[in-house]
Amino acid sequence: MKSTIKVVLIFLCLYTAHGQNKHPKTFVYSDEGLNDYVVTRIDSVSKELAYQKTLEWITKNYTNPNVALISKVENEKLKIKAVAQKILEVRNVKSNLSYTVEISFKDNRYKFEVLSLKYNNKTDYKKIANFKSDKVLVKDFGQTPHNIETFFNQLNGSLKNFILGIKENDDW
Repeated sequence: MKSTIKVVLIFLCLYTAHGQNKHPKTFVYSDEGLNDYVVTRIDSVSKELAYQKTLEWITKNYTNPNVALISKVENEKLKIKAVAQKILEVRNVKSNLSYTVEISFKDNRYKFEVLSLKYNNKTDYKKIANFKSDKVLVKDFGQTPHNIETFFNQLNGSLKNFILGIKENDDW
């Protein structure tokens, strides 16, 4: 009887631990494209506070925050449309990409979702298959997949630090 209970408890612990890690924590450009979203833990922060801090972060980080913020649902989600500077690299020439992200809030966490990543409102660079492995694409697009990963991981990291009150490098 005791061994059966131990097996059940071990199974429940493993199942619970596995379930907590089901959401990606960083953006990675795989053969299928960029993962759609990441979930970021912000322990001891209510969704209302995270929402308010994110509004402040948008005001601080976007040149025209009223233009960048395209929709909001009070204490639930925010949608931002902006431009990532010189992130697309085609044959060593860098160009800007417009992006749309949605940030959704729950207590102790938020979801940062990349909805689109476009050049001239045409090709969506979020879901180009084999962007990192096809030799022709690698030759033509150089560091673009890495640039996209880095940009969104840094953007999400900046938001997380702002919500948690962690000062970014303030070495002026």
